Amino acid sequence: MNNNITERERKVIQLYKEGYLQSEIAKEVRMCRKTVSKILKDNDVPKYTKTIKCNWCDKEVTTEYRHQESCSMKCRTAYNKQRYKNNETYHVEQICIECKGSFFGYNKRMYCSGKCQSAEMKRKATRRSLAKRLTKALDTNRHKTCTHCDSYFYAHTISKTFCSEECYRTYLTDTKVRVSYNHKCRECGKHYTNNYKRSAGCSDKCKGRYSNRRDETNRRNKLRENGKIDWDISVERLSKRDKGLCYLCKSKTNLNDYTYDSNGYFIAGDYYPSVDHVLPVSKGGTHTWDNIKLAHRICNSLKSDNSISNKHKQLELMI
Repeated sequence: MNNNITERERKVIQLYKEGYLQSEIAKEVRMCRKTVSKILKDNDVPKYTKTIKCNWCDKEVTTEYRHQESCSMKCRTAYNKQRYKNNETYHVEQICIECKGSFFGYNKRMYCSGKCQSAEMKRKATRRSLAKRLTKALDTNRHKTCTHCDSYFYAHTISKTFCSEECYRTYLTDTKVRVSYNHKCRECGKHYTNNYKRSAGCSDKCKGRYSNRRDETNRRNKLRENGKIDWDISVERLSKRDKGLCYLCKSKTNLNDYTYDSNGYFIAGDYYPSVDHVLPVSKGGTHTWDNIKLAHRICNSLKSDNSISNKHKQLELMI
């Protein structure tokens, strides 16, 4: 338990150990029940348990439920049958409001089974949905005239002013004058014109190259901010140091797991080795030999910027 706790938190823990429910504690100390639960969880307070004697078979069991009196559902049912056997107020014939069938029960109920209750709830939800649709249909603000073709239509949303997507496109083509902007490609330096005010490249290829170059620049700036950098780090040297083993899944990496596309670009496979930072760069990790380890490309991708103790479930399945 943490020693640096307030008097209010200490009172919450004391009341919980004395056997009070979380809702009762919240009412006593005037705070939210979720706050009470968080205080108990942060201070590693063990769950409240008690030893009870079954009211049917006299077996002693340990439970965390405050109001439990039986060791199992079977004993609870037998005890209730014996208890209410001669009590007509609890064992009377009742009529289900859904299927109109008769049933017997210990307590007064409206439904004979969960199936009937679900059917009733579904029918009520359908009626509410129809009522909402009818209310919208009778709303005079939803009956409008199309801005383009002047036809009468029903608007499912209040802000809609066109009867169809075709009318909207035609209206834009006829009325809106598109402005052309002159740009200079940030990758190849070529001058080009398009209708976008902010454009980074003349083609998808240049846009991709510019985006990759910008991300690499931001990454290197982040590395410089974190501290020392060992520029002699490479995949080959790291693979030789770690003997080609991925430290996440403990299996061998493959330096030959790569291909080239039609443009001659290098494409690494899932089991190609990669440099993984034990303490992620985004969380202050440095690009030094003591903070890097060898990992499969797929393992490194699954780990992302998480710590080793909080890696994804996919990695736990792979180990």
